[in-house]
Amino acid sequence: MWKIAIIDDDFNALKGMRNVIPWDELDAQCVGERMDGRKGLELIRSTKPDIVLTDIYMPVMNGLDMIEQLRQDHYPGQIIILSGYSDFDYARRALRLNVNDYLSKPVTIDDIRLVLEKAIQQLEEEELQKLEHGELQSKLMQYEPFAAKEWVKSLVLGSLQKEEIGEQSIPESKRFWRDKSHLVLGIELMPTERLLKATNTDRNLFRFAITNIIEELLQQDWPLSDCVQMHSTYLIVVLHTDPGSDVHTVMEKTRKLSGHIQQCIGHFLRLDVCIGIGSLKTAIEHIFESTEEAYQEVCLQRSGNDAGRGNSFDPEWGKLTVRSANFFWRLADALRMQQEEKAFACIREHMAQLKQLAEPLSPAQLRILAREVWAIITYALYDSEVTVEPFEQRPDHMDAFNTITETGQLEQWLLQELTVIFAQTHRRLKDNFKHKQAVEFMIHYIHENYADDITLDELSAKVFISRYYLNQLFKKATGLTFTNYLIKVRMEKAKKLLAEGNHLIYEVAEMVGYKNVPYFSSLFKKLNGLNPSDILKC
Repeated sequence: MWKIAIIDDDFNALKGMRNVIPWDELDAQCVGERMDGRKGLELIRSTKPDIVLTDIYMPVMNGLDMIEQLRQDHYPGQIIILSGYSDFDYARRALRLNVNDYLSKPVTIDDIRLVLEKAIQQLEEEELQKLEHGELQSKLMQYEPFAAKEWVKSLVLGSLQKEEIGEQSIPESKRFWRDKSHLVLGIELMPTERLLKATNTDRNLFRFAITNIIEELLQQDWPLSDCVQMHSTYLIVVLHTDPGSDVHTVMEKTRKLSGHIQQCIGHFLRLDVCIGIGSLKTAIEHIFESTEEAYQEVCLQRSGNDAGRGNSFDPEWGKLTVRSANFFWRLADALRMQQEEKAFACIREHMAQLKQLAEPLSPAQLRILAREVWAIITYALYDSEVTVEPFEQRPDHMDAFNTITETGQLEQWLLQELTVIFAQTHRRLKDNFKHKQAVEFMIHYIHENYADDITLDELSAKVFISRYYLNQLFKKATGLTFTNYLIKVRMEKAKKLLAEGNHLIYEVAEMVGYKNVPYFSSLFKKLNGLNPSDILKC
């Protein structure tokens, strides 16, 4: 909520301002009023308002002297002068002090509304720029569950430094990993027609429905495990087991779990997934190797290579992977966040590693790798509703592709293609990717806590970002407000629970966060076109 302070020596002006400012509409509140500049300065220093409305001519300290003190304090907010004095010297000094607006009294209600809307828009843009430049990550990392998931992501990719895997650096909830052996499942969502036709909101629901199914199966079949979303179409599951466990038994159990996951996702969601299985590792420092192996198997399955079925590892494909999972996900993140230079750096770094191989990749292997990179580019952009033309539908694209015979040519081809993509989609990418991390955090939080009485204020307090900013970002990215998205998630979960037939309607209502059963039933019918009892009868 925006904070506004009003400084004016005219009591009637103060009262009038309180009455005419559309506080609720602007999502603003008055943090105080004062009738001279000195007391106004004290108020501003103590309450730190976003906007100051001030007169110029006041006793004790005039408005311009007060503003000059604020500028010396590096006050970052918006300052608006409302004064009956239109003398040029006053206006010139106000400009020198970087006053944001200067209105001469009397002012109309529309004048006040417009100048405040303009000030709020400017503040919003400044805040969003701050979030873009790295403040968001540090704020989110103060929320322990988010920090733990980011640690897991970095660990499975092998991106952590030695000191970050030390006892004191491991999140408390993950310290038991030191005493276990581990293997990784890589799970990729296939771009079937059902998925491709889904809206952005429905894709988010699919993504978390898949996560819910996997976590329910893990709780049942392998409780000591962690599931983490790498990007919109790829999840990683880290399975933990006791040191010294029989490898054959562990792998057999893992294959059964993989089959169960595929079966349930296909049955409940009518979606297809590929699942790759890495080998068992006895130390957390080597988990990334299991990640790479799982990723290789997923690639083989996606390509239709029969050698990819089961838990085999093709040495020819091994030549294509200089930390390939790490490379692909770093590239995907750079694309999703519209970080052009980072994307180019990922390509150059990976190509440099490939050039160091003792045995150079063959032209056929290079073209296989090119197709893999193109698939990642397509998935990363599609996640934000940006469609890249299919690989084979551009003759000029294919002509250049077919001439690739060495790593340097592959590097040049990829950089050229990325340059074209960034140039063609820059505006849309900017709109779709802006603050994606904040939105994804909110979506994760909703899906993990939908049964609780969660509010946007609560979430705002956890990540130290304004409720107003969060709601604006969320609606822009998903098309729904935080509240409406929460309702939709709850109703989808309720529909699944009702269809299982194991619970009464009032029990389902409580399980998805509603104590008022009639209200729950009303919302359910509004969103699904059916009463909860109709689902139970099916």
